[in-house]
Amino acid sequence: AGMPHRLQPIAKSAGRIFYNDSKSTNMVAAMASGSVDACFAWNPYSNQILENNEDAVELEFATNSVNLSSWICLPSYAEENQDILLRFSRALYKAMEFSSQPENWEYAVGLYAKQCAKDVDACMVETNDATWFSADDIRTGLEDGTISDYYQRQQQMFIDSGDVEEEVPLENYVMFDLMKEALAE
Repeated sequence: AGMPHRLQPIAKSAGRIFYNDSKSTNMVAAMASGSVDACFAWNPYSNQILENNEDAVELEFATNSVNLSSWICLPSYAEENQDILLRFSRALYKAMEFSSQPENWEYAVGLYAKQCAKDVDACMVETNDATWFSADDIRTGLEDGTISDYYQRQQQMFIDSGDVEEEVPLENYVMFDLMKEALAE
């Protein structure tokens, strides 16, 4: 029988044994009790760990990483539905302009929580998990090359990990022209 997979040791170093307990609900209690020295957590758990353990420190694990939230469609759909993609992008940027403002987070998070049947307070914690770009941020980033740099760095991460074999032009999969057109108004 043995131990469940998630409780099997995953590494040993300098007399220490490292375990992988994949039950996310156990992270807060394990850190509070001192039964583990470190964990990988996400909200709402990371916030609970920081609030309940005065010695806890949050570390960024990859300071040069890029984790973009992109909307994806097949090339054939993009070719056949430019008008829909343009309207969708305009609506997205309008929503980003509203939801990027901290004074609107409570309302926006309330809509999100209702749609996902989640607790509003737990969702509010997530507002600190990312940078909430406005449409103006995207416009400026397109003009000064920041957005292109994000996608270039992301592609390089995929190449370095072996998930992508070789570099391709960003325009092969990022619709910069559509983004600019949607932001033009």
